[in-house]
Amino acid sequence: MFETDFMEFFSLLKWWHILPLPAVLFSYLIYRIDSWDNFNLGLSLLASLCGFLLWTLVEYVLHRFVFHS
Repeated sequence: MFETDFMEFFSLLKWWHILPLPAVLFSYLIYRIDSWDNFNLGLSLLASLCGFLLWTLVEYVLHRFVFHS
């Protein structure tokens, strides 16, 4: 698929190897909240859902038009 072995290595990951990344990132961001007084759970969940949907769209577009062109 790729011309270098370095990039080819990363293309062989299983789909479940990627799952811990968002969980770790989300946990770190929750940990880094400066003030829990202004924390809005509903807004945070909505922003997480929007980020998930945007990432899904970007990933689809990249796979469809860049990798399978």
